[in-house]
Amino acid sequence: MRDASQVAKRIRDGRRVPEVASESADVGRSMGESGGIVVEAVALGSSPRALVQGGSASRIVGVGDALGDSTVASIDARGVTLQSGETLTLTVPR
Repeated sequence: MRDASQVAKRIRDGRRVPEVASESADVGRSMGESGGIVVEAVALGSSPRALVQGGSASRIVGVGDALGDSTVASIDARGVTLQSGETLTLTVPR
């Protein structure tokens, strides 16, 4: 697995990290709607992305990607909004 700085750089560059995405394609799938999914980082720009974690798996998602039983509708500085209307707020470490 890549270290966090490499993942963050690839998020900033707007590229997916296939190793992370493919190893964790089930993030949210077994959790129903979005229970237990945490937004760990967002990268804004012309193609915003978010790093989400569900259980021990992490995944990078963009607008239109499936997440749990819903689809990512938007990504902004506050977090991820799903088409179901639910907002997953960015978790900022203290």
